[in-house]
Amino acid sequence: MSLSSSKLSGQKSIFRFEEPSSSSTKNTVVVATYAVAGVDQISIDNSANTHEVFLKIFNSSSVTLGSVDPYVRLHCPAGKKKYYTFTGLALTALTFVTTKEARYSANTDATNDVGVVILAHA
Repeated sequence: MSLSSSKLSGQKSIFRFEEPSSSSTKNTVVVATYAVAGVDQISIDNSANTHEVFLKIFNSSSVTLGSVDPYVRLHCPAGKKKYYTFTGLALTALTFVTTKEARYSANTDATNDVGVVILAHA
């Protein structure tokens, strides 16, 4: 699948980014179109897997997976959905991946689809 982006109105989070099958393939938000300043909420849907996954968020639009530490790493247990809410997670760019391992150099994809939704503000 591919990253879908939309602008929301009338609330703090004015951007919604959704990737229904996130993997170790980079999902990069186009900064020229979506001037993201911070992340407010994230949901990770790992209900289709029998192993844990890690969402890795990078504060960059040009990332080489395995060569740089993520800005944030979020865990989602096997067979679960996990929700995170933030106050003060500031970014100037947004790229994310999901992998089976937490190490920054790991790039093993989940066995089945992992859904990710990110709500952000300008």
